[in-house]
Amino acid sequence: MERDIHIFDNPEALARAATEDFIELACRVIASEGSFHVALSGGRTPKRLFEQLAQADYQSRIDWPHIHVYFGDERCVPPDHPDSNYRLARESLLDKVACPEENIHRIEAENDPEKAALDYRQLLRDYLPRNELGQTYFDLIFLGIGTDGHTASLFPGTSALHDTEHDCLAVYVDKLHSWRITLGYPVINRSRQVWLLAEGESKAEILSAVSRAAPGPEPYPINGIQPAGEFRWYLDAAAGRLLLR
Repeated sequence: MERDIHIFDNPEALARAATEDFIELACRVIASEGSFHVALSGGRTPKRLFEQLAQADYQSRIDWPHIHVYFGDERCVPPDHPDSNYRLARESLLDKVACPEENIHRIEAENDPEKAALDYRQLLRDYLPRNELGQTYFDLIFLGIGTDGHTASLFPGTSALHDTEHDCLAVYVDKLHSWRITLGYPVINRSRQVWLLAEGESKAEILSAVSRAAPGPEPYPINGIQPAGEFRWYLDAAAGRLLLR
């Protein structure tokens, strides 16, 4: 899978560029399909993007009533917990734009993990558009990357890396001593667009290693991402410094 890598001078420039590209893509898909389906990620870099999108001059350019919002993964905490990806998106973006409540599809991760994953699988089947083969897909999925190469909650050494059937899974992460709910490779790889956002010196080594490794989920889960559509990397100069050499 060829990656379309974009490297920006600083995190602010990264967020501005991703915001503009998001608006262009959302408007184009809504014009042709009538709705736009996007899965958000957690973390510092997406938060900058969310805050940009919430600014008046940006949000007025987006047809929010025709956007459906989902989540790439979630920690098994209540929706008002400080660690909740839903809470991050709600406070930095969703409370500030005109996205209808019924278009915001959170993972109910405060429930039993297996039940939460099963319920979200059904929700995806109910709401996502389908391709010519009858398979559900996202128009866009945002991803991040950890220093161990994990993405969403697809962590090294977990059974989720070899699950080729389920679009959403409950994953126990030993090193974190906690459960997570995550989108699986099947639905991620059917996405029309996947955008990886990363910033900071701490991401430089893993991005370099990932770029040189063979495709496949081991040893770096991010390399199991082989989307049917485009795979873009949005990096700041610190994160991308080893890729510039």
